[in-house]
Amino acid sequence: MMDAKQRLPDLITVKELERFLGISTPRAYELVHSKGFPTVKVGRGYRVNKDKLIEMVENGRVF
Repeated sequence: MMDAKQRLPDLITVKELERFLGISTPRAYELVHSKGFPTVKVGRGYRVNKDKLIEMVENGRVF
């Protein structure tokens, strides 16, 4: 996971979130719209804070 962390930008797109977690597009948007998920609205799209996402995954708080 450390290599993936280093390759990703600080804010990742929903598509990158899908690839990183191996989830479907609908599931990615469910997460993005979940309360407490580290999401930022940028224009018409969403970005996810990479460091907070990795922390959530490592602590078992995603899924």
